[in-house]
Amino acid sequence: RSDVNWSANKLTLSAYRNINIKSTLTANGTAALDMTSGSGGTIDYGLTASGFMGKVNFGTRSGSGFLTINGTPYTVITSLGEAGSTTKTDLQGMNGDLDGHYFLGANINAANTSSWNSGAGFTPIGDIDHTAFRGIFDGGGHTINNLTINRPGTNSVGLFGYIGNGVLANVGLTAANITGNNRVGSLAGSMSGSSITSSYATGGVSGTAGFFGGLAGTLSG
Repeated sequence: RSDVNWSANKLTLSAYRNINIKSTLTANGTAALDMTSGSGGTIDYGLTASGFMGKVNFGTRSGSGFLTINGTPYTVITSLGEAGSTTKTDLQGMNGDLDGHYFLGANINAANTSSWNSGAGFTPIGDIDHTAFRGIFDGGGHTINNLTINRPGTNSVGLFGYIGNGVLANVGLTAANITGNNRVGSLAGSMSGSSITSSYATGGVSGTAGFFGGLAGTLSG
């Protein structure tokens, strides 16, 4: 269970079934990572009652070209971004591509969101009234801390407002403060034909009327 650090070349992890990461892998410099699990297999970070045992770090690097999972290139995110961002390379900027494949390559402190948008905080990724998040978000065993969303007049509120046929996995949301109207959850406000796996959330969730949940407000399909 020793940690692994490398700063150049590509590390390839390939398994007949599952890949179990129980330590910290850190890819610095120009290092790349390719992970391929077998048919029906998973990539597991060892979620326990106290958090994840393992994680994959990319330092402060963000963008694409150095992470592939099961043959699909992923965009690595290591920063919070700014209010209104659509860069596709930071947490808030995922609203710039709702079909993207994203990987959280570092823990993120989202405390600054408490002052964003005149106190309304982080803008949820995906909107049930417009366009759903249809991609994949893999937390890589990392946490997002101190996220604030304060939108008591808005439906489908959470880190992800609405996920339609999307996937959310391997992430912890800690000390969150989430407020909405109806369909409110820490990780997702509304979900349809989608899944949350190997993830957890702590903090407060509140709404004005309707459905609320610690992980998701509503799940259908």
